[in-house]
Amino acid sequence: MNTKGKQIQTFLKTVFKNQKTTVLSKKMEKILRSYMARKNVSKKYNQKDMEQIFPFQSIPNEGYSEREYITELEDKLLPYATNVGVSKFMGHMTSILPNFISNIAILVTSLNQNVVKVETGQSATFYERQAIAMLHELLYNHKKDFYNKHIHHIDSTLGIVTSGGTIANITALQCARNRTYPQIEKKGVYNEGEGVVICSELGHYSIKKAMGILGLGSQNLITVPTDDSNKIDIEVLKETIQKCQKKKLKIIALIGVAGSTECGSIDPLDTLAEIADTHNIYFHVDAAWGGPIKLSDTYAHLLKGIEKADSITIDGHKQLYLPMGIGLIFFRNPQTAKLIEKQSEYIIRKNSIDLGKRTIEGSRPAHSFYLQAGLKLIGKQKYGWLIEKGIEKANTMALYIKTLEDFELLTFPETNIFLYRYIPEIFRNKPKTKTTNNCLNTFNKILQKKQMEAGYSFVSYTTVSLKKYHKEPIVGLRIVLANPLVEITDLNSIIEEQRQLAEGINFSQYMLV
Repeated sequence: MNTKGKQIQTFLKTVFKNQKTTVLSKKMEKILRSYMARKNVSKKYNQKDMEQIFPFQSIPNEGYSEREYITELEDKLLPYATNVGVSKFMGHMTSILPNFISNIAILVTSLNQNVVKVETGQSATFYERQAIAMLHELLYNHKKDFYNKHIHHIDSTLGIVTSGGTIANITALQCARNRTYPQIEKKGVYNEGEGVVICSELGHYSIKKAMGILGLGSQNLITVPTDDSNKIDIEVLKETIQKCQKKKLKIIALIGVAGSTECGSIDPLDTLAEIADTHNIYFHVDAAWGGPIKLSDTYAHLLKGIEKADSITIDGHKQLYLPMGIGLIFFRNPQTAKLIEKQSEYIIRKNSIDLGKRTIEGSRPAHSFYLQAGLKLIGKQKYGWLIEKGIEKANTMALYIKTLEDFELLTFPETNIFLYRYIPEIFRNKPKTKTTNNCLNTFNKILQKKQMEAGYSFVSYTTVSLKKYHKEPIVGLRIVLANPLVEITDLNSIIEEQRQLAEGINFSQYMLV
């Protein structure tokens, strides 16, 4: 072996065998502390800046030294990374994480368990089943005997850990589709237009993704308008089901929303469950955001009827305060997931307890470690407190905005999300016509972009069709109270910043009045 070969061999032995603290890990801890201490959401930027900082690069032949690599992170990546832990970041369903999560992350990556099969994730397989059972009991509240029977039974699946809510929703609709068409995975997609899925117009975009992936066709997703409370309109839903039946369309699934992405609204789940049961329709609840409300004794009633759902989606990386990459789906009937079961001769054999038998994803990390840590180190009572404080702060903030002359509250929070918009002086105390709303939409988009680029704080925006505005598209600034560190004074700062930014917008440049 030549000198170069020996150097490479030494380097690889060091990287794979020596797990001691390195220059990289020591420096990483230091720069992360500096990053977390930042008071702004991010450094002021625009897209052209980012393109110049991150131009095209070829793979380095020799590789960087650890010092060179950490310098690049410190100089280029971290200054512009979004600091979701800042209390003035309140525009998305992302938050600062509990301080123990970084240690659990070391455990997840160091053990590198693959829970697709027991052979590469032995104890992790049973640990995941245990974690799933804990939340299943919270949602469905079966007797202890039920859980003792099904928690580790090879034919039972109480739930599945996925990489996110999208995969969880796709899994639910795959089960619903296969229940409607038992031979579809063998024979292929049936006649176009024969099967439909029904949900609110505020249903998450992952439902449309699922329709395409599963061969059902996005055009066969029927969206029902919402009422004055931004919930699915029950009377229109009933009419929609009757029309489908007259056309002899098979309704594959009815989807209830528990915590809409736009404004946090929750559909009347109990009523939806009754309707689904009456018509023998698979009932799925997308509770990616709102599911953890069940942890709060004060607000659990908002999810009345969720226990009647055939399946439920929850995102761990939202109100369970876990890292990105963990979603969850739960099944009322432990046999439901057998509808999508697959086997292989080298793994996930027929009589095995391998988790991969009933998952869309194959190889998968042991992210249930995070779930276990959250449930056991935070516990139900403290999780409930987090939920309650988020809802209370949202209510307080919304009531405050309602008193302001230059802002308009668009939706009052049912949970901990609400919408509002800035009203330039020329439009205050005047009827909101279609032309007016178009101008306000443009103005508020520009305002949100300027605030984001400034980097001091962040709220998002969305476009909704509200009944009180005759279903015209309305752009609303969106507050999401997920971060436990947010205080009422932070909202005051955001409102004041928006006022100042609005004054600096050249009105005539963006508006057609």
